[in-house]
Amino acid sequence: MRLDNFISGLQIIRKYETDSYCIRAEHDQFWASSCDLQMSVEDTAKLEELGWFKDHDADGWSAFI
Repeated sequence: MRLDNFISGLQIIRKYETDSYCIRAEHDQFWASSCDLQMSVEDTAKLEELGWFKDHDADGWSAFI
């Protein structure tokens, strides 16, 4: 994933997330927030366009890094 796509995705998630400790990472995958984060349809589409996806197994928005 490109650095600018990663940062842009985090900025979108940050608009909706209130928990400062909502991130986690392992080896080559990063998660932020949860899958049930209530965000606009436009922001959801933008996250997916940037390469982020909902990882329901880990319950979070995820990106491979």
